[in-house]
Parts: sequence; C-alpha cells; structure tokens
Amino acid sequence: MKISMHSYQLETDGKYKIIEDKTDFNNLVLTHIKNNQPDGTLLQLLNEMKGFSPEIPVTMQKLNSALLYSDTILRSDLDYINYTNEILDKRTSQVLGLTMFINVMLNNISHQYDED
Repeated sequence: MKISMHSYQLETDGKYKIIEDKTDFNNLVLTHIKNNQPDGTLLQLLNEMKGFSPEIPVTMQKLNSALLYSDTILRSDLDYINYTNEILDKRTSQVLGLTMFINVMLNNISHQYDED
C-alpha cells in the first residue's frame, strides 16, 4: 500500500486507485448546497455530505471545512444571501459548536488517561 500525502492519493496493489482531493469535496458540497439549498437539520445535512464520499470515511474536520467553505462562497453571492442568513449560518454555527464540543471531550479524556 502506498500513501502519498502530497496528492492525497491512496493506491492499493495497482488494482484500483482512489484519489481524494479536499477541494473536490468542498466543491461537491458547494454545488449540492447551491442546487438544492437543503433546509433540514444539521444531521440530515451532514449525512448528505458524507454521501459524497462513500468509499472514504469523512472526518468531522472535513465536513466542518466543506460547510464553512460553502457558507463563505455563497455569502458573497446576492442570489444566496437570504439562504445563508436564514439557514446555512445556523448549520455552520451548529457544526462549529459540535466540533468544539468533541474536541473538548477528547481533550478531557486524554488528560484523564495522562494522570493515571
């Protein structure tokens, strides 16, 4: 197995090749949000986003990054300003809060094991 950090490639015995590019994922999410303007819950949106990468598990960091990217791009487009203000900002704030909560929990758990 060969992993190249530079190009985000994962190659296995030459049988098949999976190429994952962070900007491609961000653009997939952006296109989906532009075309569909999902207004469901954060969990629904995250599940939709995970569906864009069924072969490779999507980290919370990657989901967070893609949502922030989409919010930033759409904010500057007058056609989407109402959507970003009313829905996307809420989902972005929720995912940031969730990420912070997870990081604090993991940090507390790691400190608990360090003391033992």
